[in-house]
Amino acid sequence: MQTDSDEEEMLKSKRKKKETKGKKSEDKSKKFSWKTNPWKRPQSSNIPVEKMKPSDSSLSNLCQPFKFFKQFLTKDLLDHITFQTNLYNTQRATLGYKRAVRKRDSDTSYKQIKSVTKHEIEQVFGIILYMGIHKLPNCWMYWATTTCVPLIASSMNRNQFEEILSVLHFNNNQEVTTDPANPNYDKLFKLKPLIDHFRTVFKGSVTAETIQCIDEMMVPFKGRHGAKQYMPKKPCKWGYKFWCRAGMSGYVYDFEILGSQEAKGPPPGVNPEEFGESENVVLRLSKELEKNRHQLFFDNYFSSPDLLVYLMSRRILAVATLRSDRSRGCPLPAEKDMRKNGRRDLAEFTDSKAGLVICAWYDNRRVLTISNFLGKHPVSNCKRYDRKETVSVPRPASVELYNKFMGGVDKADMFLSLYRTKHQSRKWYHRIAFHLISLAAVNAFVMYCEIGGSGSFLDFIVDVCRCLLAVEEPNDPDSQSTSVVRVQRSLKVSQVPKDIPF
Repeated sequence: MQTDSDEEEMLKSKRKKKETKGKKSEDKSKKFSWKTNPWKRPQSSNIPVEKMKPSDSSLSNLCQPFKFFKQFLTKDLLDHITFQTNLYNTQRATLGYKRAVRKRDSDTSYKQIKSVTKHEIEQVFGIILYMGIHKLPNCWMYWATTTCVPLIASSMNRNQFEEILSVLHFNNNQEVTTDPANPNYDKLFKLKPLIDHFRTVFKGSVTAETIQCIDEMMVPFKGRHGAKQYMPKKPCKWGYKFWCRAGMSGYVYDFEILGSQEAKGPPPGVNPEEFGESENVVLRLSKELEKNRHQLFFDNYFSSPDLLVYLMSRRILAVATLRSDRSRGCPLPAEKDMRKNGRRDLAEFTDSKAGLVICAWYDNRRVLTISNFLGKHPVSNCKRYDRKETVSVPRPASVELYNKFMGGVDKADMFLSLYRTKHQSRKWYHRIAFHLISLAAVNAFVMYCEIGGSGSFLDFIVDVCRCLLAVEEPNDPDSQSTSVVRVQRSLKVSQVPKDIPF
């Protein structure tokens, strides 16, 4: 029971916290001194633009697409998945795992299936990828007599496919931490080896391009899980949220999943009280960027003047949109006043000591940008439709550059949405695992195009699926041939009676 003295002490502590918060906000507002002086671009901002290059010098546009895909789906990863899958297959049959059954069934125990091989894991991934290309309402229709897909049905029968999916695993269940108070607790423990592998190979397989951006990516999912997010204002309202760092080519260099152990707090060496959670996302994803080599773009969810000052201390150039309540005392013009002046209204505020510039521009509404290297000059012109004619409207350089280079993550998301696998499963981790396999295919295609490869993403992913679905193990991906050994399977097709009128 709490006494009156205890309640008084709690009220005093709350008042002290409010006072300290007020003092901190006052100190932060005093830190910046915004003026209307013209912005002087620093000399260190002249960074040459470089494209992405594969780290493997043996890759060329003459190599088959499967070799690019194997840069990410490596032998070590397949060996790990095969081992964990067979381990789980043994565990659930011997440790007394119970399964949900119908009322007429009395046996609730699992039966151990035949050991899974590494090539069968490849075939399962190939089937999942091909289901994104050839979409059917139900999974069994890929093996049905009338709706059969020969490329899938000739590689693996339906029962074997469902059995492998039922035991597909990526981590040891006996090592999981279930106590949320434990510092090692991770909601995505089942996928941690898979996530760590793809984060490593995505960064290590290429030399990163100069211009990159940070944005969110949603993976559709409506099942039950603690990491699932609800975003009512987004086109994809339910699912897992990825924070991604990608280049203007669409190649995703790094990512983290909201709800995982890695997506918490600032990186090592950064004061936890200095930045908020949204700012920490940029700090974590940009911690491996080289100094004096990169330009980084992100939206107003992440940006703040303090973040851009910190990035400049690491010699990382940045442009971002800004929310008005994060301007830190900048005397921004009111949106009503800018609307009266029309689309030509443009204002610039600088802080030479902090090395920041904020641009306010009115288009259909007020747009705020903040940068540590680029202001409104050089001002360019853009075309806008005004009633019955198109007019030329001045646009600041920071807005032009932001619109040009901010779409890297959206480009990768566009490729993923073209042939997204919609295979339904009761296991929550299947959706993330299949998304990562598809993301590896997108990165492989971007790498293939950057060195002069021809063909569409559809041609690329079909070729990858043909190699994964080979009945015999595919040849060495170093070979130039794209032929795949396959066993032909006779399929029965039901005959339509002749007396049925058409």
